[in-house]
Amino acid sequence: MSLERILLNGELPRIIQGGMGVAVSNWRLARAVSMEGQLGVVSGTGIDVILARRLQEGDKDGRMRAAIAEFPIRRIADEVLDRYFVEGGKDFSKPYVPTPFPKLKQDGKNLTLESNHLQNLIVLANFVEVYLAKQGHNGKVGINLLHKVQHLIPQGLYGAMLAGVDAVLIGAGLPKSIPDALDALVTGETLSMPFPVNGGKSYRLEFDSNSFMGEHIEIRRPAFLGIVSNQVPIKFLPNAEGYIIEGLSPFDNGEVIQGPLAGGHNAGPRKKGELSAAGELVYGLRDKTDFEILNGMLDRRVEGGGNVQPYWLVGGCSTSLKKSIDLGATGVQVGTLFATSIESGIKYENKEKMIESILDGASVFADPNASPTGYPFQVFPLDGSLSEKDVYGARKRVCDMGGLLEFFEDADGVVRSRCASEPVHLYTGKGGTLESAAYRKCLCQALVSWAGFPTVRKDGSVEPSIATLGRDTSSVRELLEIHGRYSAADAINLIKAS
Repeated sequence: MSLERILLNGELPRIIQGGMGVAVSNWRLARAVSMEGQLGVVSGTGIDVILARRLQEGDKDGRMRAAIAEFPIRRIADEVLDRYFVEGGKDFSKPYVPTPFPKLKQDGKNLTLESNHLQNLIVLANFVEVYLAKQGHNGKVGINLLHKVQHLIPQGLYGAMLAGVDAVLIGAGLPKSIPDALDALVTGETLSMPFPVNGGKSYRLEFDSNSFMGEHIEIRRPAFLGIVSNQVPIKFLPNAEGYIIEGLSPFDNGEVIQGPLAGGHNAGPRKKGELSAAGELVYGLRDKTDFEILNGMLDRRVEGGGNVQPYWLVGGCSTSLKKSIDLGATGVQVGTLFATSIESGIKYENKEKMIESILDGASVFADPNASPTGYPFQVFPLDGSLSEKDVYGARKRVCDMGGLLEFFEDADGVVRSRCASEPVHLYTGKGGTLESAAYRKCLCQALVSWAGFPTVRKDGSVEPSIATLGRDTSSVRELLEIHGRYSAADAINLIKAS
């Protein structure tokens, strides 16, 4: 089968909806954006947990089961349904049946996800989310995955591709191995991608889609956009085809350039360690993209025989489409404006609290310590959430979802995992430092709670949530003043008009 892209440069829409994690960018939001002719994006991050919990709540409208019925391998669909579906829904005061903690099986330098059931769940969950987002229209649908959750990426990609996803967007690290991974999934070859292991070298993460399914299934090769920090795209290397962006494949369809004002995880500033009086990392002139240099390098790439490489902007001026195009961008990626739309997956009560806080003038805090990854994380302050010191201090540290793990090689050459948000004695006992563990928050549990599926502990306590937004909420306030509660279509119209 040809590996020709189904989406060529210039054919992706001007507006890309941000892939906000753990079901904030759910299938309903992505579908609404795609129906407006733009690129709707579902998030694959944590979607395995979300599907399991939707099924345990009874799948009241039957959407999950209808999509699961379209999955090509019945045994996989049945296994997930048998394990999680509860007719009529579980008692809300009782805990959810947990999903497996991700562990890696090691064969020399080759690593695979150990649990067959977890692989089934991840593939099926990503399939379901993309399948539902693509129903009832001919628009394009993308999926966003976090490079920092690399141990779950192969199965997430495959599930999305089985559902016909049109574009893949990956950030939180340089996703330079993804184009080859997509090619392997199309051809049915074993996917084998470099895998970072602290203290170890030359490890590879593998996934054999043919063995997993029991047969080869024809799938399309989606477009790929790397999400890179604003300083990366102006680092160019000479190449036989012209010039390519350092760390990214020359076969990519472009990239999204993320500035420090974007929500969620962000790259840190070039100048390390400088904090403002409020305790936030300080970004300076060196962290701003020089568009004259960037556009000049892109022109040189084309003159040297390379392909046109479009880019989209997120963070800062991303809600001003005209300004972004004037700077040389193809378009914009927007998250914050869609996060507070009617269709987003934030739990209704949480969204209402967030909207009230935005109207009251609340702003995010670029927390340098919140994420166990070490990346700065934009935390939006809300009563009762982990943004409050008392709430954070009262929570018992635990890591039982395993999304943001760090993998390391121990003295015996065995690859193990640790998380800076787990109990400190466990983390330091596995070689982590006290400094790295200080003030870290369990984003996995907190973001699942934010979406409305909080973990209930055996003692009856409920995992607190955490909220994130971009720093610029002026467009949100503008739409709220015009419409009150607003739709994804309203957001798109504002972006087009700005």
